[in-house]
Amino acid sequence: RKAIHEDPGNADLLFSYGNALLSESKYDSAVEYFNSALMIDPEHDDARYYKAFALYYLKEYGQSRNELEKIVEINPAFDDGNLLMGDNYYAEKNYDSAIEWYETAYSNGVRSSDLCHVMAYIYDVRNNAEKAIPLYQETLYYDSTRTDIYTRLAELVPAEAASYIALGNRFRQQ
Repeated sequence: RKAIHEDPGNADLLFSYGNALLSESKYDSAVEYFNSALMIDPEHDDARYYKAFALYYLKEYGQSRNELEKIVEINPAFDDGNLLMGDNYYAEKNYDSAIEWYETAYSNGVRSSDLCHVMAYIYDVRNNAEKAIPLYQETLYYDSTRTDIYTRLAELVPAEAASYIALGNRFRQQ
């Protein structure tokens, strides 16, 4: 705060303080500081991204997407933005839009247990087992302790149900 008081026109200081507030779950206050940083430097993509992140936590999904659109339009390979855009749509249960953004990040090489799981789930609820199964399996590659996935794979792949159930039981016991 002292540094901001001494240099109130420094967008990086405002951004940093907003980020500290974000880490303390003070989302409304964080948005205010990110806005201040963006008023000084409208090209401050970090402030814009973290503002979108705070808005997501405030469940202001439309506003969050508006901020993200400004970034991903310029840089379509900004995968954190693509993932957060997908998360915004997913939170609203707009799975068709969510999967498009997740697929973009996935096709850019982003891999994680959470991403594979959410994509598998979306395909699963859309009755697309052909795409869901390999994504569930990939989820287990990154995190083999997710026992709910073994159960779902046992249902989707009856021929391998016994092995999926045995693996799931093994991790439940640990």
